[in-house]
Amino acid sequence: QPSTASDFGGYLILRPGVVFPYKTQTTHQGAYKTKHRDYKPGMAISLSGGYRLKGWKLGAGVLYRKNEHDSKSYERVGAQMKPFAKGSESMSIAGFLEVGYTHAFTPWFGLYSSLGLGYGVSVVEDYAPLLSNGQDRTRLDPFFYASGGLGAVFTPTDHLALSLGYRYHHEREVPAHALELGLEGKF
Repeated sequence: QPSTASDFGGYLILRPGVVFPYKTQTTHQGAYKTKHRDYKPGMAISLSGGYRLKGWKLGAGVLYRKNEHDSKSYERVGAQMKPFAKGSESMSIAGFLEVGYTHAFTPWFGLYSSLGLGYGVSVVEDYAPLLSNGQDRTRLDPFFYASGGLGAVFTPTDHLALSLGYRYHHEREVPAHALELGLEGKF
């Protein structure tokens, strides 16, 4: 029988995960300049905390996400088409408000869902060194952030929960699907 004291209080969740981008980006800057961006799977980590009441959670958090460009990414200027710099990437940092609900089937097992809305910025390295005359053309791309997650949670004690789930990350540059593990502390 779970303790009723564990139904109220604060929480802190750390969620590392693997991110799978699903959309390529192509931008045309005039008639003779094109950038095509395709991303490899990468990593993400989020940390959120707040208040919990029964199965509901209300809080805030931060997200860090990183994906390297795939070999299919290129910059074209006129007739010259060159690949992006080796190891070039997109990194994002976002802050968000989050609401979630966990439905417990037993004191140890349940299903959770969550929704997060916020704002962030991506640092995007999307240029070909051979076409840039040695200049670093890294750009900052602000974005509206949204996420939704579903998964299973295992609660071995009143103060600790482990989860495995799916999360959708929406941002302008690298919208992605993620598989994540979670470690939740309850206090």
